[in-house]
Amino acid sequence: MDEQEQNFKKLKDFFKKDMNMKNLLMSLAPKEIDDYDEESRMKYMDALYNGLTHFEEEFRSIAESFGLGEEVLNAISKYFEKSRNAFYDKGMINLAYQQIFSNMDESLIEEIKDQFVGYTDYGNLLEIIGQTKSINELLHAFHSYITNNKAIMQAMPLIATKMNEFGYPISIYGEQTELARKIFLDFPVDMDVGWTDIVSMEKKMLMMVRDRGHALTIEIDKEEAGAVFKYFIPKLCNRDMIEKLPGINKITENGATGIFEASEEEISEKLFGFIGKVPMDSDIVFDWEKITSQITMQNEEKTKQEEKQAIFEENQAKEISIERKTSGIKKIQEMLQKAKNFIKSRFTNEKGDYDNEQSIGDK
Repeated sequence: MDEQEQNFKKLKDFFKKDMNMKNLLMSLAPKEIDDYDEESRMKYMDALYNGLTHFEEEFRSIAESFGLGEEVLNAISKYFEKSRNAFYDKGMINLAYQQIFSNMDESLIEEIKDQFVGYTDYGNLLEIIGQTKSINELLHAFHSYITNNKAIMQAMPLIATKMNEFGYPISIYGEQTELARKIFLDFPVDMDVGWTDIVSMEKKMLMMVRDRGHALTIEIDKEEAGAVFKYFIPKLCNRDMIEKLPGINKITENGATGIFEASEEEISEKLFGFIGKVPMDSDIVFDWEKITSQITMQNEEKTKQEEKQAIFEENQAKEISIERKTSGIKKIQEMLQKAKNFIKSRFTNEKGDYDNEQSIGDK
């Protein structure tokens, strides 16, 4: 097995682990019977604790498989050590499950969106692991890191490549399936997109389409009756266009997500119809009223600052002038006083001499 095939096997194994961990998360959700009495509660808490051990083994296996390094392995160990220490402090079993296993912090999801974007091989996984507080968040972080990593996606076995009319390659990697073959052949060469990579597995495909929403990523799950498409658009080139996309879910400053389905016959039509509607940089619409308003506010603020500065400088100048005047008057007064003292001393001395002379003369 060559290196590319090994990389592809790692990716397939990751998706299997990913699905198994999601299923385990669901199976560990508390049921009414788990909180029936003290015995059932303890039994359930033991199951959760054993689940932690299984999750740690799976995450360590993923990190080792992709060669993520000793630092990531240490971060995983610290994460699970922290989870175990907090485990029996959570009280009610529902709270323990939510806080340690299932919670998803919206601010962290936004941070993950910002860090792990398609067609990049950057993003601080260590930093994200340090911020995660639940298994669900940790799994989401690893999934986003791996599926949006250009270096990982392009290290798969290449099946075929074709050039579009704009001079960019459309490449398909992984293993040949009927769905992969259909999507690759049906991909319109006259569609305005940049570099496009497709990774094909037995029942899953990943697509990265450059220049649509900056770097559009699509995860395709093959179903018996058709396919499910989950997408992420990292750049809001045109919010109005994005709001009209099929299955649009959430739009934030860090991008937009959505999901839609297609029957077997509709797969190509719906997929490429969707890609064609995702805005590009050329679709950016400037809100000139907002921009003008912002410029006006900035200019007004600048004018206020300049006026404050001018008032300050004028007051400062007055103060300096007053100081100088005061200082000058003081100097004059001091000089006059010195003159008075000098004259007085001279007069006193002369009078003293005169009196002395008179006294001598009298003698």
